[in-house]
Amino acid sequence: MWVVKVARRWSLGMIALVVASLFLAACGPLGGTGGQPRSAPRPAPHERTSTPRVIVDKVCVDATLSSNPSFSRDVMAELEGVVLRWAPSPPAGLPTGAVPARPGLEFYVHQVTSDSFSTTQPSPEVTVPATPALPAPPGALDPNLATAEVTWASEEARWRKAVGVAHAAALAGVAMLRNFKLDDKVGNFSAISGCLAALADEGPQDPEVRMVLASDLEENEPAVKANYGGARIIIDQNCPMSIPAAACQQLARSWTARLERQGAGSVVVVPANTAAGPLTSFLGGE
Repeated sequence: MWVVKVARRWSLGMIALVVASLFLAACGPLGGTGGQPRSAPRPAPHERTSTPRVIVDKVCVDATLSSNPSFSRDVMAELEGVVLRWAPSPPAGLPTGAVPARPGLEFYVHQVTSDSFSTTQPSPEVTVPATPALPAPPGALDPNLATAEVTWASEEARWRKAVGVAHAAALAGVAMLRNFKLDDKVGNFSAISGCLAALADEGPQDPEVRMVLASDLEENEPAVKANYGGARIIIDQNCPMSIPAAACQQLARSWTARLERQGAGSVVVVPANTAAGPLTSFLGGE
């Protein structure tokens, strides 16, 4: 009888030990869940790291003499406006609501010449950094108003500094574009596809890239093949009065087919006299 009682007590002790072990395995360390260690506190919004989104625009401008001289100058003026509007100056007063983040901008410009594909071609590259979002200021009924106001003031100062840096970069980019000398000297030929191919090779190459070809589409240099990697392309077509409308339309169809064969995601042709609105929307949008 004594032996039986000892065995019974030993069995109950073992059962208790097993139950306790299973309980600890399921709950994990004290303060944890599911066997995982306690996670670190979430960082404050300004401490969170993420890769800022960057928009990539690439523009090929044809200033050769077969085009109207004012055409390329108008295009360059429009590009200046796109860059300037990308990063406005910080507001004078405090924002009254939330401000969304603004992506960065990479802006590449090449021009059509006899040797457009050459690496020695001067080509402006404008970079405008992204700016972070800013939450709305705390309301008067915020239960922790004093602390929230201090936190928001710090975030607003950090946001204002970033906006100022982006605006300064945009101003520098505008100056670069304004000082870019278009090569329209007599004797230049039009290596249009070389200009586009050089742009395709420069910077990122993916379906998010936006490209513009501002040209009369009359190429008189050997064609250069490229891979446009799904980029969206707008052709701002300048049709000189010396060329019949039907011939201009045929050039547009031919270039559209060529660019699509070489990997363009989409190709849209707009006449130069109506291109200002579409180009600004295309290059200036997020």
